[in-house]
Amino acid sequence: MKKPFLLPTLQYYSAIMRIEMELQYYLPRADLRDCVRAYYYFATDVAAVQPLCAELGNIRILLNGSGDLYMPGADEPTRITSTFLIGPTMGAYTMHADAGTRVFGIGIRPRGWIRLFSINAYEAADKVFDLSDVARRVAGAVLEEVHKAGDARAMAEICDDYFAALLERRAKRTIPYPQAIEDWLLHDET
Repeated sequence: MKKPFLLPTLQYYSAIMRIEMELQYYLPRADLRDCVRAYYYFATDVAAVQPLCAELGNIRILLNGSGDLYMPGADEPTRITSTFLIGPTMGAYTMHADAGTRVFGIGIRPRGWIRLFSINAYEAADKVFDLSDVARRVAGAVLEEVHKAGDARAMAEICDDYFAALLERRAKRTIPYPQAIEDWLLHDET
């Protein structure tokens, strides 16, 4: 049987180019999956371009480095140097990461926008928000723990604990009628 051409070609070019990028994904705890779709860790030793498809939106904690986000419809790139939120995107966008950039991300589901962050996903669409001041006030200790964590799995566990506690606190002050409407609108019967 003839070997596929693509695999040896990719092996050859990756050996020559010495690709220096890492991407890891982790699922949140089962009780958080209505709000958080995934955690992810991105790292690159060299300047890299990361093309991204339209997505539900996320929070990114910049651990090291910096970069530029090129959002749909924006005239200028957004310089990224700290913790930031990307609203749901209606089209593809690109991140140009500087050498040495490390990012821990949190993918947010539609229900999570309101429950976790009290942010309307529609109003945040195709926008980037610098969260450095807000995040330090609201979750400063957690951000510090994430920065000090030894690996991405530990970062995910720290965020799991934080989001579970946040949801528990917010559940105590939830008004039943709006919660019933939200459950009805967002519940998937299929």
